[in-house]
Amino acid sequence: MTRVPALAVSLLWLALQSGASAANVDSGARSGAGLSHLSIEELAEIEVSSVSKRPERLADAPAAVYVITRDEIRRSGVTSLPEALRLAPNLQVARASSNSYAITARGFNSSSANKLLVLIDGRSVYSPLNSGVFWDVQDVMLEDIDRIEVVSGPGGTLWGANAVNGVINIITRSAHDTLGTLASADAGTEERGVALRHGRSLGEDASARLYAKGFRYDHSVTADGNAVADAWDLKQAGFRADWGKNGSGITLLGNAYDGKSQGSGFPDRTVSGANLLARWSRELGDGAGLQAQVYFDRNHRKQPGLFTLDIDTVDVDLQHHFSWGGKHEIVWGGGGRTNRDHTTGGSILAFVPADDTLNLVNVFAQDTVSLSEHVKFTFGSKFERNSYTGLEVQPSARLAWKLDEHGLLWSALSRAVRTPSRVDRALVTPSFNLPPPYSGKLVTGPPFFESEKLTAFELGYRAQPTPQSSFSFSAFYNDYDRLRSLEPAPGGGFLIGNGIAGHAAGRAVAFQARQRRPRLALRRRQRPALQADAAVERHAAARHRTGCRSAGDRRAAPSRCAELRRARHAAELADSARRRAVARRLQPRRPAPSRVRRGTCA
Repeated sequence: MTRVPALAVSLLWLALQSGASAANVDSGARSGAGLSHLSIEELAEIEVSSVSKRPERLADAPAAVYVITRDEIRRSGVTSLPEALRLAPNLQVARASSNSYAITARGFNSSSANKLLVLIDGRSVYSPLNSGVFWDVQDVMLEDIDRIEVVSGPGGTLWGANAVNGVINIITRSAHDTLGTLASADAGTEERGVALRHGRSLGEDASARLYAKGFRYDHSVTADGNAVADAWDLKQAGFRADWGKNGSGITLLGNAYDGKSQGSGFPDRTVSGANLLARWSRELGDGAGLQAQVYFDRNHRKQPGLFTLDIDTVDVDLQHHFSWGGKHEIVWGGGGRTNRDHTTGGSILAFVPADDTLNLVNVFAQDTVSLSEHVKFTFGSKFERNSYTGLEVQPSARLAWKLDEHGLLWSALSRAVRTPSRVDRALVTPSFNLPPPYSGKLVTGPPFFESEKLTAFELGYRAQPTPQSSFSFSAFYNDYDRLRSLEPAPGGGFLIGNGIAGHAAGRAVAFQARQRRPRLALRRRQRPALQADAAVERHAAARHRTGCRSAGDRRAAPSRCAELRRARHAAELADSARRRAVARRLQPRRPAPSRVRRGTCA
């Protein structure tokens, strides 16, 4: 019997793995210079941009949002971007194999989860093949990450289609902040990696950096000790250049990658791609700002025996935010995107037609009105037209009540959609029968698949009882319609349709405390319980999840600090069994100490 790899099965089993297995929690933190020494009260003053598409204080953001800081990533010892996302308590991250991850928020998790929008420096990385994310090709230098903003809940009003259950916004540091040379390496029994970065000043207000990195992950092992053919490796290089400061300037960045991974029963899968992004921003005074962005993204993926996929994406975006009348904070904009793909099918999977083009244009507007000194009402909508389903409207309304100086109560009503992918409208299985309980092939038919719909109700509370502690609570109820299903086709076989409706609900509580040395974070969340009018897996994850994380700082002796200053020695050591990162000019014949941060030594 032919063994079909996990990718093939996931492409066929898309809609039927909708067991809700994620939860929601919100809290906040941000990294930056000296961030590890800031109190929680000071951390609440930092700005985030993913909730309103304009800078706002984390403490005032009316959404369930968590910020993964650079300090958290450094302390955790993680060696990849998907592993770093485990630090966000409002995400569910599962490793399906050595080279495959399942990441989602608020349910519907699988290796082809399709209700989460992921951005890297403003570039969307979801694939129009299945509306999901190929995590095996999403990589950045972890040392270059400034912060990762994770928003749970719909974000379609500002971010458009596929921001259904949440948004992940990965933001890297400016080239101005990464001058000099840094080398890092990690080695272990299961993985090895190396990275090198060099940044330099190009003038008074211009800087640039170059980087190159590579890694290899060994195959995984089953519970009975048998090896699984899923080892993989990836090589990547890129650059970033920044001109200007203080909110105005130009950013140019690009990346290129090449890799391969093993597949059970099939030859090795190969992947490659490149992207280039340019962004211009300008501060206009009185809190107003203008930004224009354009990027090009090319992806190639070849799985011998299954399919070959080539996708070219061109995206243009313009946005403007300003204040009006003393009570209105308005953000508006628009853009367009074109996805052109070429596929070559195999004996198991094929796409009909083999080539396709998806065009998308959109315009959005959102207004935050100050109803009083303590109450703000935010409303807006995005109007998006695509060449598959036509016009999609995604409105939202949010109410935020500042109870006191340190407490915020908020609620939201939103609508979001997931537009069809190539899998939804063109996938066929010429010689492969679907898994039980179905019997037959997946056949193509009229491209009638419609967008999946979500109406979401949210409620949350965020407070700081003391300058060194924070508390948050959030709850939601999601009502889904037109979810993906398999429907009997005339003449036999099955078609992909919109035959499932359902709802999910969940709640979460988080508490964080920070003292001079130890830091403690406690989080409890309840898995959203999905109910639908079709059979779904209801026990894919624990119904209740509780987490605890602590961290502390060890101050070096003054004499040692002076020695380190003279040697210009900086190193970081975290999770010694998995990772060892060494910064430039490491002093020889001495054990690597914990990183000495600015301000530690008097």
